[in-house]
Amino acid sequence: MVVSLHPVGGGRALFGVVRGNRRQPYHVMIHTTGQGIDLDWDNTCTCPMESDCKHVVAALLDAVRASQRAGSATAPPAATPLSVVPDSAAPQQGRAGHTWHQLLQSLTGAVGGSPEEEASLALLLDWPAATAELPPAGCRVILRPMRRGATGRWVKSGVSWGQFRYGQYFANRTGSRAEARAEAAALQAIDRVATAGGNSYTYYNSADCIRLDSLGSHTVRLLADAVAAGVQLVTPIAGQQVVVSDALATLAVDVRAASPHGVDDPQATAADGQEPAAAPARQVPLSVAARVRHDGRLWDATEVALLGEPASVLFRRGDAPAGVTPGLVIAPVTLPSGDIEGLLSAGRIEVPADEAGKFFTGYYPALRRRVEVLSSDASVRFPEPQAPRLRLQATYGEGHRVHLAWSMTYGDEALPLRGNEALRDPDAERIIIERCTALIGAHVSAPVWRDGSGRLLLRSGAALTGMQTAAFSAEVLPVLDADPDVDVLVIGEAADYGASELTPTVHLDVRGDGAPNGQNDWFSLDVQVRLGEQEVPFRPLFAALCQGDPHLLLDSGTWFSLDLPQLDQLRQLIEEARELSDGDELRISRWQAGLWDELADIAATTTECAQWRESVGGLLADTDREPLPAPPGLQATLRPYQLDGFQWLTYLREHQLGGVLADDMGLGKTMQALAALEHAKAAGQLERPALVIAPTSVIDTWCREAARFTPGLRVRAVTQTSAKRREPLPDLAAECDIVVTSYAIVRIDADSFLEQPWSAVLLDEAQAVKNPRAKTHQVVRSLNAPTKIAITGTPLENSLLDLWALLSITAPGLFPKLGAFVETYRKPIENEGNQERLARLQRRVRPLMLRRTKEAVAPELPPKQEQVMRIDLAPAHRRAYDRRLQRERQRVLGLLKDFDRNRVAIFRSLTVLRQLALAPVLVDPEHARIPASKVEAFAEQIAQVAAEGHRALVFSQFTGFLGLVRERLAADGIEYAYLDGRTRNRPARIQEFRDGDAPVFLISLKAGGFGLTLTEADYVFLLDPWWNPAAEQQAVDRTHRIGQDKTVMVYRLIAADTIEDKVVALQQRKRDLFANVIDAGGAIDTMLTADDIRGLLQE
Repeated sequence: MVVSLHPVGGGRALFGVVRGNRRQPYHVMIHTTGQGIDLDWDNTCTCPMESDCKHVVAALLDAVRASQRAGSATAPPAATPLSVVPDSAAPQQGRAGHTWHQLLQSLTGAVGGSPEEEASLALLLDWPAATAELPPAGCRVILRPMRRGATGRWVKSGVSWGQFRYGQYFANRTGSRAEARAEAAALQAIDRVATAGGNSYTYYNSADCIRLDSLGSHTVRLLADAVAAGVQLVTPIAGQQVVVSDALATLAVDVRAASPHGVDDPQATAADGQEPAAAPARQVPLSVAARVRHDGRLWDATEVALLGEPASVLFRRGDAPAGVTPGLVIAPVTLPSGDIEGLLSAGRIEVPADEAGKFFTGYYPALRRRVEVLSSDASVRFPEPQAPRLRLQATYGEGHRVHLAWSMTYGDEALPLRGNEALRDPDAERIIIERCTALIGAHVSAPVWRDGSGRLLLRSGAALTGMQTAAFSAEVLPVLDADPDVDVLVIGEAADYGASELTPTVHLDVRGDGAPNGQNDWFSLDVQVRLGEQEVPFRPLFAALCQGDPHLLLDSGTWFSLDLPQLDQLRQLIEEARELSDGDELRISRWQAGLWDELADIAATTTECAQWRESVGGLLADTDREPLPAPPGLQATLRPYQLDGFQWLTYLREHQLGGVLADDMGLGKTMQALAALEHAKAAGQLERPALVIAPTSVIDTWCREAARFTPGLRVRAVTQTSAKRREPLPDLAAECDIVVTSYAIVRIDADSFLEQPWSAVLLDEAQAVKNPRAKTHQVVRSLNAPTKIAITGTPLENSLLDLWALLSITAPGLFPKLGAFVETYRKPIENEGNQERLARLQRRVRPLMLRRTKEAVAPELPPKQEQVMRIDLAPAHRRAYDRRLQRERQRVLGLLKDFDRNRVAIFRSLTVLRQLALAPVLVDPEHARIPASKVEAFAEQIAQVAAEGHRALVFSQFTGFLGLVRERLAADGIEYAYLDGRTRNRPARIQEFRDGDAPVFLISLKAGGFGLTLTEADYVFLLDPWWNPAAEQQAVDRTHRIGQDKTVMVYRLIAADTIEDKVVALQQRKRDLFANVIDAGGAIDTMLTADDIRGLLQE
């Protein structure tokens, strides 16, 4: 709220009292500066804002509203809300007789002020040796408050800065309180600024003095406010008038032609009062002096004094008639950095004629950018300023190399990019460099760098190679050369750089060595890439692809993009081919038909030798294989998919290739293999016997199947080692077409089997040789046979190493290096779920693996329904399990710290828990009285199955548990057959179930999980889950296979809330692995690990 408002200072200022948020009101001073069109106004306030605050605005708004009402004919003066003085009896006019609305007119320049009344306060500007008209250089000027004494003279007594600081000066004084308040407020503002800087009252240790330089850049404004408020400025020099000017003073450098003796050259002034002839800028001595320009005039150093560090206040002599003391003018000044006072005190500086050129090239350009440079007597003609130009020297060398050297030139003067700041025009240079760095940085990075602020700058020198050179030469150099501010100098010969619009094409050539088919597995692979008619060097291309380079630059200067799908695929395929072959030569084996197929897809042309076409063509497309009818000697009708399998096996054997027949269980893999051997004998190609290696339990099946379907083949079973049988292996082999034996016999009699040449080796249930470190695997891999075929419905059980183990036997050139296979496929697929690598593995394996599922090729097969039965443990059984679980869990978790070393102990503990989930008595005979919950549940189910006339296969991994089941079946009067690893006369037991009426066949998983055909049963009970789901699937497929005419019901009995629950979850992950690699599908997981085991033991 505005409390009062008064015109002061002869009508050119307003003093007001404004109440704000604080208890004490604020004092506002508003005054005009300049006149006419240059009229402006300034203000101060005692609030923390000091000026341009809301209190000043409030005072102005009230004054304007009051002025408008006063100017209206219908608005009486008494209607104004503006209170001129707190006292209602105070007059409505200022000291000069102006009404307050006339004051507002004066603020807009419409009305001038009246003569001042005598001021009641003054400020003494004092300095040492104050008899001088100007303060000496380097001295300190002080301010001291003074009042008018009884005689009308200014006196120091009775007034101090402290009185204004605390608002005490005008208390108990007579006269216009408004004027006193205005003057006091102006001095109070000076005191506040001075004390804010600290260490201001130091002159003669008097608290009544303020150093003028303590006011800093506020000095002139504060003094002007004081004058406007009515305070008079005085000096110790009698009669000296002090004027505060708001005109800004600036520095100027005056350059004149001088005589060789250092005085003004008389020849520089023309005769007869003519203008002096301008001297040639660089041929005469020069006289250089610093001067100050103020109020349109130049002032010599002797006529001015500067105050402050840096200087912000100028003192100069005022104009005065002769005999009158010159006045003192105080004005604001702005000066460039540097020793300006030293330059001013130096007077004129003499520059010899022979150094005048250096002045104009080395100093004049920088001077004119900072201050006004003139020749006051026009004796010097200044040269036109040279604009900076950026200079580039590009030196080309061999191998697409170019060296860039940058400099900045001013006329003939060449400067480095940085340094010698006095000689440069930094603003003009920055504009050029910013334009050029933006252009360069968009194409190449080497010539530019970023400073701490992120601004792009040029490197003084930079060497570019390869694509950097090409991009710079094609995209940047022409633009720089056309820039009017850039000079380009090219040294050497640059290539004709440019991007090609052509797309590169791939051309492949496979060459053999002329050896007969099958005697050489490796072929030379030649890869050519062409860009139109121009051949692209392969090594640089492949290196660029491997490094992920976006372009390839040819010797001619042409470049092309490498960001093409076919080139990236080429890189991957070549990397794979190099990993698979030895040496630097790029080779491909005939086992790598899938790799060649992908290479051919991206090639524009392929050239294949006859050997390669003959060996590989049939693997890549069924149409390339000659259709074969079933052999006449086969006593069976092959289904379409079986005929295809027979033809595929025949192609592999005839071309001395191997593979994996991985049909789903129950689809007749044995018959397809026998048909292929029958065809080989009919064609006269079975000069040596074929060797069939199978689990012991399956040997009899092979013999019976051969006698049934291919009676023309002579088959001998070898079930004893050479130490027990009397007939040597060569004699036995000479009299037959097929030798059937077990993996154990081959391992034990390795030497004799390795010495015997075979026409083919067939590995039934080939998962038996999935461990590449086992002796059986090593022996089988070394057998002397041109063709090896793995026959298994589960080529992958636990991890991808299972698959590699089979392929290393049957297709040794497909993935010859285990380490490379692990890094390229196993780790990315199993650990990272890499889908691209998974797809690539499927493509590589597909030509050498034939797999059909029941759903795809035998839709007439009755459906298979599977159900999980979760069995709750009886209370006593649960207590026994939980007690042992806590002990085994702690033990296993401790052993997992060294998983590989403690593997056997860990699985022993897990086996204990699995047996406890079945029946406590299997672990501790003392638990014989605790009933086995799963036996009770199974007894209920099997009784119903038998009563309905169904027959069931019942599998368990633990023969001890099968014994408990046998006891219960006997007690319930249910007839059964039994088979485990110790059963003698195995074929008789199997035939007994086939021909008999027993509703139950109890079978241990390992003894009867494969090699059996038991389609007489239509129910399957799996009494306990196994880590490997493939083993369970094989067991189920004993009955769900070709020949089954009933729906097969499969029941998996799981003990609830036991380790069996966790085993089922683990099985699902392994099913995913098989489905993805063999059958194709989604994401996969890994084999059994330490983390898997921790998961089995989680609560």
